[in-house]
Amino acid sequence: MKRLTLTTAAVLFATSALASNVQSVEVEADLTAVENTEAASVWKDLSSDLETEIAERLVSKIGEDGASIEIEIDSVELANSLSQAMGVADSKLVGDVEIDAPGLFNKVDYTLTVSGEQAVAYYPDGTQVADLTVGSEVYYNAMLDAFADNVVSKLDD
Repeated sequence: MKRLTLTTAAVLFATSALASNVQSVEVEADLTAVENTEAASVWKDLSSDLETEIAERLVSKIGEDGASIEIEIDSVELANSLSQAMGVADSKLVGDVEIDAPGLFNKVDYTLTVSGEQAVAYYPDGTQVADLTVGSEVYYNAMLDAFADNVVSKLDD
């Protein structure tokens, strides 16, 4: 009974600590392997754009002594996805996410995969999906929104 209570308390403490302030967001992506020139021109600022999307969602939580969020985009997977996708639904954005909050047991690591199919929910009203390519701004922004929302949701869990 005592062990269960301590474990439950540790889990609750870890979860609540993740919902605290965020002091940094860092995204790394090497896009040199992307051969699709249309996609490469749109996706070239992926690291800074994704950092901005996440920071905008956390503006009320930005502060010192908070969690750090580090994301490493799987560049090989992205390059393959952008060059081989038959349509936007077939592509995906994959990244290793690390959220490290102050305190003991407050580190969360996971691999996040967002598919083109999941990004549909982020398209502006009236978007003609058949007209989109992996190099379109609408598709790119939807993929970033889906990825950023998922990362931020982990802080609120």
